Amino acid sequence: MRLITILNRCTKFKRFVFEGSHLDEHERIMVNVRSRKNSKAECSRRGQLSTTYDTTTDPRLFEFVPLWGFPVFLVYRMRRVDCKACGRVVVEKVPWSTGKHHLTDIYRCFLAQWAKKLSWTEVARSFRTSWEKVYHPRPNRFYLQRYLESLPHGYRQATPRGRAHSRPLSHHAAL
Repeated sequence: MRLITILNRCTKFKRFVFEGSHLDEHERIMVNVRSRKNSKAECSRRGQLSTTYDTTTDPRLFEFVPLWGFPVFLVYRMRRVDCKACGRVVVEKVPWSTGKHHLTDIYRCFLAQWAKKLSWTEVARSFRTSWEKVYHPRPNRFYLQRYLESLPHGYRQATPRGRAHSRPLSHHAAL
């Protein structure tokens, strides 16, 4: 089964197509994404479908769930939208990422699910990402803060920056 077929089965992005994939010089899987022909872009401010004003020359990378230990990135050249409702030209809203995040929403939820089982540091180490990527994205932060508040008091410990850690105190004492 090809990687593009797997991505098409596990994701549904209206108005977008996975074109192809390749392994780059940094051992990353790069998946090219393009907009469907004659599709309108969605305004990032109002959510209204509008005509394309122009397309950026530099592609933007969005980190996706790793496969077989290889980091996966969606490569997409963002369009600018001429929104009639706003009266402005703004960058389009893409369905795989929220705001200016470089992590896809799917990957952020994936990290959040693992962060329920392991500490944030262990999740970052396991998936070869940074601790900040596990902690900082808003859905993760809200979800994990609520999760940590539900734990018994003995399982919450503050890190040097004052952030809570989901490990038993006895584990930290052994280090």
